[in-house]
Amino acid sequence: MKTHKQIIGYHIIITCYGFWMPNDPRGSGSFEVRAEWLQPFGKATGTTDRRSRARLALSDEERHRMVLAKQSLKFSPVILDGKQALSVIHGFAAAVRGVDIYACAIMPEHVHVVTGVLQDVEIFVESLKAHSDSQLKKEDRFPHYTALDAEERETIWAERYWKRYIYETEDLLQAIHYAEQNPVKAGLKPQRWSFVRKFP
Repeated sequence: MKTHKQIIGYHIIITCYGFWMPNDPRGSGSFEVRAEWLQPFGKATGTTDRRSRARLALSDEERHRMVLAKQSLKFSPVILDGKQALSVIHGFAAAVRGVDIYACAIMPEHVHVVTGVLQDVEIFVESLKAHSDSQLKKEDRFPHYTALDAEERETIWAERYWKRYIYETEDLLQAIHYAEQNPVKAGLKPQRWSFVRKFP
């Protein structure tokens, strides 16, 4: 009889709007480029590979194409400053109650969250997004930007997110280390948040 491994955690990456294009040459979570203004920059590069692709190298031509793609976005890409990052953390703190959080890194254009077992990943991510958006608005730090047609964007987050299922303790420890080192490798200070607990 075939047995299935038990999930012991998740590595979740949520990106800010404009950070990762659906046609990024490194791969994406999208299998269709729905926005007309992004279609000239290539087809969707959807992949089911759950390994991080952030450090895959781009050619000069690919990098230039992605710069042009970002410039064509309907809204300006979201890049969090320090105060906005703190508002996001305040929102996350309200959303993660009752959940084992082993690592959390807030970067200017994306966040890493490593968790224990979740009842529903989709609902958890939507809660993180909703609470952080609400907190940014409450603290008057939500990026105020509009499109040419004066339509306002209601969230700082991209629609899709990346998740990796974790089955082994070694892989969970690697994910924790990866998330913790993300700010350091970017030249930022290590991050310590009150809702993050040590594993195990």
